[in-house]
Amino acid sequence: MVAELAVPPDASHQATARRVCEVIRDRLGGRLEVCFTPMTDAGLSGLTLALADGSYLIVCADSPRWYHRLQILLHELAHIVLEHERTPCARSGFADPVERDAEEFADALLAALTERRPRRGDEVGW
Repeated sequence: MVAELAVPPDASHQATARRVCEVIRDRLGGRLEVCFTPMTDAGLSGLTLALADGSYLIVCADSPRWYHRLQILLHELAHIVLEHERTPCARSGFADPVERDAEEFADALLAALTERRPRRGDEVGW
């Protein structure tokens, strides 16, 4: 997956998130929209919706830190890569084995993508 993302070590979190969106779009056949929005009342940080027209919508929490936005995108990518069964929107946290698997995949991928990064501030905004 790291090779597929092909993110240079000096890429910002924002640029890495854009590349993750491109990879997800390719894996889903090109019909993808990603939006960032406040989700504090929803109790979620992200979700992927399969729409009736065959397209997909990934909704992510509008965190002020691109590191956090990237983690959410990687979590949603993990569900796609791991071919998790689509279920109604109901999440019980990381006690759910599917959610835990996706989070562990996302954590490992984030570590691989960022371990060689030079130290600098986290970007705000897109």
